[in-house]
Amino acid sequence: MAYIEGFTGSQNPVLVLGNLDFEEIKSSLVNYLKQSGQFKDYDFEGSALATLIDLLTYNSTLYSFYANMVANESFLDTAVKRESVYSLIKPLSYLPSSRRSPKADVLVTGSGETIKFGDMFTGNGYQWTPDKDYYINGNTEITLLQGNKMERVSGSLYDSSTTHQKFSIPDLEIDTSTLSVYVDEGQGYQKWNNAGKVVGNISGFTAGSKVYYLTGSYDGGYEIYFGDGVLGKRPEHQSQVLFEYLVTSGPDGNGTGTFISTVPGISVVETRRGAVGGSNQESLQNIKDAAPRMFQSQGRAVTSGDYQVMLSNNFGTGIEFAVWGGEENDPPNYGRVYVSAITPNREDLTDGLKEEIISYCKDKSVVSVLPEFIEPLFTDIQARGTITWDSSKTYRTEEEILQLISNYNSDYDLEAFNSSFTFSNYISGLQELDPSIVGQNVSLYLSKTFSASETSEVNSLTINFLNTLRDPLGTPSSTIETLEPFVVQRTDQQVVVFLQDDGFGKIEMRDSSNYGLIDVVGSVNYSTGRIQLNNLRAISDFTLLVDPEYNTISSNKNLILSMKEHDIEIISIN
Repeated sequence: MAYIEGFTGSQNPVLVLGNLDFEEIKSSLVNYLKQSGQFKDYDFEGSALATLIDLLTYNSTLYSFYANMVANESFLDTAVKRESVYSLIKPLSYLPSSRRSPKADVLVTGSGETIKFGDMFTGNGYQWTPDKDYYINGNTEITLLQGNKMERVSGSLYDSSTTHQKFSIPDLEIDTSTLSVYVDEGQGYQKWNNAGKVVGNISGFTAGSKVYYLTGSYDGGYEIYFGDGVLGKRPEHQSQVLFEYLVTSGPDGNGTGTFISTVPGISVVETRRGAVGGSNQESLQNIKDAAPRMFQSQGRAVTSGDYQVMLSNNFGTGIEFAVWGGEENDPPNYGRVYVSAITPNREDLTDGLKEEIISYCKDKSVVSVLPEFIEPLFTDIQARGTITWDSSKTYRTEEEILQLISNYNSDYDLEAFNSSFTFSNYISGLQELDPSIVGQNVSLYLSKTFSASETSEVNSLTINFLNTLRDPLGTPSSTIETLEPFVVQRTDQQVVVFLQDDGFGKIEMRDSSNYGLIDVVGSVNYSTGRIQLNNLRAISDFTLLVDPEYNTISSNKNLILSMKEHDIEIISIN
């Protein structure tokens, strides 16, 4: 605490600095006046002087709060107002992502018709439009975006005498990835390009380049400005500016699977892939985290972190990404960068979105690195064992306890990529479900289920759990096994079999009726969690269950963890 001596009176009273609380400031002022010797006989509680002290205290509190808030809003880490954050990220050249329209792949049919961006389809109570112009002659697959096409003429003309003139986009719900800007310099509207999407960025711009710069505005929206005659052309004086874009509902349109065409001569045949990828405007916290990382990358994707932040900024929060280099892959593949992606509700992306992701990565990659999209790899976490139940400590029945456990499993929060599952945390939450759960003997397993039938045999599989499996040290069937027997086709007969590891890295197929060895059908690398199955010829569904080495499971690379229905039994002790 700091102090300062006053000069009033003969006693040099002391004023305490650093107090922010109203009562503390008031007490400090009162003590100051008492120590000054000038107000010995005054009543500081009931007199008119008390009102003046309250006024001084209020003024001091107001200015201390103001100074504190000004200091907070001056730094990116502590700023809470959107206009402050937008101002602080401008030197970092970071553009916060806007809302993003959901995308759906739809098969339509027509006879020599052309549909254009802005033509209306409907689905789930929302309007949809093609992402570009298509010529439809027979069955054609198109991509639909959710949103209403807007054409807005700027309220002001370009004034060449105004320095750094900006033109605001009037709709806050804009999807900036659909923005087109047209400028009428007297010969009709001509399209200008977004400087941020030009390959090579500003390095190739000249005084005649027809580009505009998109930036965030202080109200949370977006605005544009034009070149200065050096890095981009300056429009002619009194030019008119026209905006064309979609206003979207963002994530509300996700999951839409049924569409109806309102375009004459065009009808919808089927939906190939339901709508995914819609998202809200980027949150302030995400902007604070991403802006410095984006500045560090300088618009060039070199490390996996560069790809991660640039992809998230370009495609919005409606898609989650995992990126890793070829040197981290199994097996290693140098000169590659791998990208996997999924929606927050764990739906696959449309083929068009996957192509956009790879195309974007190619534009940002260094010349010698080739990006490749890898499908997400789903793996189930399963808890198996028993819990000890004391019925005298609860009003719930055994069935209700089991339902509690089922709900706990289905609601257990697991992030899509680059996260981990800690079994001890899971067990702690399990035991806290009800006081009657007084003990447990539950083990952790990973599993994957595969579909097969007589018309769709499964013969060869490469299964990668991307986590170390427990080395059985020669003990058969203790690390890898099938959960239930399944049917395979062997020469001219069908056989019910099960799989197990032999304890030394080989996968055995055995007859479920007599446990006799039929064949060695694969191998396992316990240290990497990679399993290879060959000559399987499965014609019924089966589930492979494995025992991990550690009780913390990491979702590395493209691995996505999900909780499977538990296999927990109750042992009653009362």
